[in-house]
Amino acid sequence: QAAPAAAKKKKTKVEELWTQVKEAILAAAKGTLPEEERKFRVPWMTQAVFDKIIDKAEKFSLYRDARDKSRPPEEVQRLKNKYRLARKAAKSACEKSRQLMWKLEARDLRADIEGRRDGDAFRKLRKFDRSKKKALSSQIQDENGRLLTTRDQKLKRWKSFFYKLLHSDSPENDCRADTTLPPPGRALNEVPPDEPAPTLADVKAAIGRLKSRRAAGPDGISPELLKHGGSALEREFHQLISQIWDDERAPQDWKDAIIVTLYKKKNPSLCDNYRGLSLLSVPGKVYSLLLLDPLQERLEKVGLGSQRLRRTLL
Repeated sequence: QAAPAAAKKKKTKVEELWTQVKEAILAAAKGTLPEEERKFRVPWMTQAVFDKIIDKAEKFSLYRDARDKSRPPEEVQRLKNKYRLARKAAKSACEKSRQLMWKLEARDLRADIEGRRDGDAFRKLRKFDRSKKKALSSQIQDENGRLLTTRDQKLKRWKSFFYKLLHSDSPENDCRADTTLPPPGRALNEVPPDEPAPTLADVKAAIGRLKSRRAAGPDGISPELLKHGGSALEREFHQLISQIWDDERAPQDWKDAIIVTLYKKKNPSLCDNYRGLSLLSVPGKVYSLLLLDPLQERLEKVGLGSQRLRRTLL
């Protein structure tokens, strides 16, 4: 009983340190950097219209849950009336926003034509030409070919699809099936000595090796926030890395990932026609780089290529 308690205490300390560092980074970024304006796929969408659409979806979810769980008829009818009002408000806001957009675009297009700015006028016309754009289906199929329409059904389907894909026992996904690697020698089987914890210089170098303009992971920290955080951030992050190195436990955020689906080709309702892109924690990538160097040195001694190891870890 003492061992699990000690492990839980160590894990708690690492998580506490990581939470402090993460909150400090995000708070500094929020207070220093301007908030990026949300971009929408349709040109007439605004934040106010989007909020009404979200309100409609939330009220529909409450109404549907009450209806499916056989709540009292009075409660179901009350939630239904709220949903209808929210739907009417969202529809009206969308229509007004569309009309306003077309009036402004028509005014600008007329000004470009009268001013003989043919290039600008042509670009405006091309922006609203949908003849060459193929909209992706918002519906996906389950394993039996049945179309799924609700958000919960889609999330469960994607979860099941990627779980089977990432936990496949096929030889293609098993690194042990790679027969091109030389057999492990005596040096690889020996128990390695304890590696010293990374120094502050090592942490600075690993942060500098991060690629810029990469998406953030579940913690919301981008590479630029670490690279431009200054010496204070580097010292705090080094303290966190040292604690993780001693406890041999990493924060849970560094083990999680956000999977983004990218459409490839053919039928857009089939999950097999999408490629999953995992967005990992950027601070977790720094820790992976710190682990990479000693592993690389040890494997090079037994004749294993460093390029293969780099692809596997990162």
